[in-house]
Amino acid sequence: MELMNARGEHYGAIDQLVRQAFSLSHYGYQGEAELVKRIRVLADFDPMGEWIVSHEGQIIAHGLLSPCKLVAAEQRIVGLVLAPLAVLPGFQGQGLGTRLANKLIEQAAIAQQYPFISVLGQPSFYQRLGFVPASHYNIQAPFDVPEDYYLIYPLHSEVLATQGGVIHYSSAFNL
Repeated sequence: MELMNARGEHYGAIDQLVRQAFSLSHYGYQGEAELVKRIRVLADFDPMGEWIVSHEGQIIAHGLLSPCKLVAAEQRIVGLVLAPLAVLPGFQGQGLGTRLANKLIEQAAIAQQYPFISVLGQPSFYQRLGFVPASHYNIQAPFDVPEDYYLIYPLHSEVLATQGGVIHYSSAFNL
């Protein structure tokens, strides 16, 4: 299995993967493939934040990081949001989501410009990777979600320790 940066030639297969993975998920498909397309056309989209796992020429996992803002009083701090992260159902449970998420965390750390990665996801999965409840840093989601499902990966915890605030996603997340 090969982990690689996504390229334009992969986009059609990524679209199918995301649709299939989320259609069979607990919450069902909610437009995640369209979200990926909208993120890619944002002016601040960085292609180094989109990765795939392929197996025998088939794309079986995909993950994407995009900018978001932590807004507190008059300050705005740019961080990242991990969304979506998808693994084809037949390949789930093999550590591919973990491998892909760790690669995305590594890419964010290499960039050295973002203090955090936020995610709305399964706490048991993301906490194993080092994510903590966003409430630990007095950070809130921009919408009503269970507190333990909204998580932050602190890349520079010293920045987060004194901030708090509300995460604002890019316009790509607006339906």
